[in-house]
Amino acid sequence: MAPSIRLDGWPAHTDVAPGMRQRLGLSITNSSQIVDQYVLAISGLDEDWYSLTPPSVSLFPGATATAEIILHPPAGVASAGDYPFSVVATSASNPAFHTIRESGLRIGKVGAAAMELRPLRVEGRRAAFTVKWKNPTNSPLSVQLAVRDAEDGLRAFINPEGPVPVPAGQERSVVVTVWPKHGETIGPPHPYELEFRGMRPGSEDLLEPALKRSGQFIYTPPVRALALPRWLRRLPIWALLALLFFLLALLFLAGRGAGHVVAGSDPATGTATVAPSPTRTRPTPVPSPSPTQVPPPTVESFGIQVGPKGNAAITWQIKGATRVELDGRAVGFSGQEAIKVTSSRTLVLSATNGTSTVARFLRVVPPPVKTLSIPSPAQRLGYPQIRQFSLHLDPRTGVATLAWQVSGADALLLNKRAVAPKGSETLTTSSPRNFVLQASNAAGTTTSVLSLPADPRPQSRTAVLHLPSIPLFTLRHIRDGQPYTLVWRVTNSGSARLNGVAVPLSGSQILHPPLTTSRYLLVARNANGQVSSSVRIVVS
Repeated sequence: MAPSIRLDGWPAHTDVAPGMRQRLGLSITNSSQIVDQYVLAISGLDEDWYSLTPPSVSLFPGATATAEIILHPPAGVASAGDYPFSVVATSASNPAFHTIRESGLRIGKVGAAAMELRPLRVEGRRAAFTVKWKNPTNSPLSVQLAVRDAEDGLRAFINPEGPVPVPAGQERSVVVTVWPKHGETIGPPHPYELEFRGMRPGSEDLLEPALKRSGQFIYTPPVRALALPRWLRRLPIWALLALLFFLLALLFLAGRGAGHVVAGSDPATGTATVAPSPTRTRPTPVPSPSPTQVPPPTVESFGIQVGPKGNAAITWQIKGATRVELDGRAVGFSGQEAIKVTSSRTLVLSATNGTSTVARFLRVVPPPVKTLSIPSPAQRLGYPQIRQFSLHLDPRTGVATLAWQVSGADALLLNKRAVAPKGSETLTTSSPRNFVLQASNAAGTTTSVLSLPADPRPQSRTAVLHLPSIPLFTLRHIRDGQPYTLVWRVTNSGSARLNGVAVPLSGSQILHPPLTTSRYLLVARNANGQVSSSVRIVVS
């Protein structure tokens, strides 16, 4: 730190909400003995996050000037957190003299997380609910789902289980499947009241007050009856059939025993009597009526129709039935019902006419996962490199020659005129005293400045920028059934951001279905500048 420059009035940190503006005043004092100009710059923040006015000040010895810095992090891009930065004042007469003041920008959380439950009511032998976590804030969150019912009579399977990370501005879904711990085989429908809560991982506290919803599951037994005891209603189907066959066997044996007549003595008189043998007569045959044969119900159709927009619906058509049930609930003889296929399941359609019952099974499987393709390989961009920009003075003739060599540039300007990537030119007395070499490509511009002093012996100053590098940024897919993973590696960088969100210098991110066509931009920064690389994923 040079004693000739003093900066005052700079806070240790500043709180600014995304999309808002905060004005700060900076006092610059020239403590040297000469008139000097001081160039101001801010390091550590994106250029569109602040405004600096004026960029430089000229001061007499002992004089003081004020500069205004406006911090305005953009809404929708700035994530909550602390962003350290510094303001630098550099002497124009001697760049070795400079003063640095450290500070920090603190961005708070904006918005609140939300929760969505679909459906709110399910009837059947088991139920599947979908809980969607929505994070419209500028800060990532991690939430864990807890499911409870008032009777503690249900089992629950949560997929995925455990804390679910939800990045800022994105959504994540959790599927919950519930069924009774002791399901009754026979009995009336039984309602269960459920509560879904978004918990803070590792605790019993709600993450936010709005993350709580209620749902209802009505369990429908396979056979409905009201007058049976509870222990009998809980018996499985095979036990009920065995009990029914046992009762039929008892009735059959009792009927056969009642049909036998045994001759014996009269208990009142004690004398034995012999019953006369009956005269054998041929019975007259009486025709018995033959039962009317009722044909079983006919299932004319039972399947799935897919509309032009990909929406699916179950359709059925039954004839000759008095009652039709779909998965244990009564439905019409023909109809259509929309469904969302998120997991494999089996649907059961039964039709009865009082005499016979016909059942059909339909296996529903979700559509295959969409495939990903990258139309073009990931591009890796770097700033142009100025390998040489110097002045050579011939000691014998005193002729000065300017030479340069640049690589990785699409355009090259020397004092605003186009030149070749490699070249030289002889300077004359009419040549300018300052030379600015600008090399540009798609990543940005690298600038080098060379000044000729008043002294005949010229001196040169070359700015060498060590920029970040992105050696790896692509999409990996090991095999079918495994998720797609975005991987990256950054070197010579102080920070990295993926679509505006801070990420480690080396890492990966799993892309969860459903997948859509997306573009991912990786930006690496250090004190000298930034480089970027992009990957565009097309979902077909």
